[in-house]
Amino acid sequence: MTIYILNLILIIIYDKIFKKLKKGRGIYIVVISIQLFCILALRGFTVGVDLDNYIAYYKIIGQMPLTANFMGIEKGYVLYNSILGHLSSDPRFFFVITSAALVVGISKFIYDYSKIPWLSYFLFITLGFYAIDFGLLRQALAIIIVINGFKYVENGKFWKFGMCIVLATLFHSTASFCILIYFLRYLKFTIPNILAMLVCSGFIYISRRQIISFFLPFASNDYSQLLISGEGYGMLLMLSTITILSIVFGKKLIVEESRITFQFYVLLTGIVLQLLATGFSLFSRIVFYFSIIIIAFIPEIIEGQEDKKLKWIATFCVVGLCLFFYIYGLNSDGNTLVPYLFMWE
Repeated sequence: MTIYILNLILIIIYDKIFKKLKKGRGIYIVVISIQLFCILALRGFTVGVDLDNYIAYYKIIGQMPLTANFMGIEKGYVLYNSILGHLSSDPRFFFVITSAALVVGISKFIYDYSKIPWLSYFLFITLGFYAIDFGLLRQALAIIIVINGFKYVENGKFWKFGMCIVLATLFHSTASFCILIYFLRYLKFTIPNILAMLVCSGFIYISRRQIISFFLPFASNDYSQLLISGEGYGMLLMLSTITILSIVFGKKLIVEESRITFQFYVLLTGIVLQLLATGFSLFSRIVFYFSIIIIAFIPEIIEGQEDKKLKWIATFCVVGLCLFFYIYGLNSDGNTLVPYLFMWE
């Protein structure tokens, strides 16, 4: 666990060092990117969920023709494995290239969108999004593609954003839900819109099992064993709390700035989908595409506060709560991140 805590400490320390430089923001993001990349790329194959299967698929697909199909896995991911597999049969090569792609993708997003880069990295790690990069590799690649397509949403370029969704879907089919994100750009922060979302949320929560049961027969695999109840409420509480506090302290920003309005509705949509996840655990995978906007949204709200004392208190509370959430997650270790071992250990 030491390396994960040290990672967070260095993220904060480096910010204090590089922010004084003329091009400190860019240098800082490069340094943190290298740090995150090294932790991902140099880990042992026991650190992360389902790596044995990823390694097995890589070895098998790498021996197949580039145009071959592989049942049960999206074609884009198969082609990605096939190309890398023809370059090298060593699984370490696959993990190095994939780690680089993931870190570059999230760092580009933070560089483009974050008002407080160090806090965005801190949130990215402590809220569990970095943990996805250790095991859920197909979806991690899809998430990176989707969020870097947000610029097309803001600029009203539907077809370009649609191409991002198609590409992401070729890595993980759940990305298809993200086409909804484009239409959130048309929503304004108004009482009728908020009430409509609340009514929709109530209906979805009450009818969640019926909604899920309706769609399950259309799935390519049998997911009936994932119909559950009583799970996902921790994430739901966290997302809801952040949304409520953002309205209390950042309503003016949400109303006046279109970028923040868009981010707010992406987060709110994530809450609605999380309601479905309380009845069907697989839906939590879909929520990731929406909830990751938190790493840009929270810094926007905090940076927009005119009261410096309030800004400091808000930052302190966010860091403290997220750190608690992170340490609790590491102790429960649902992502098999502990103990961290380097490739040579």
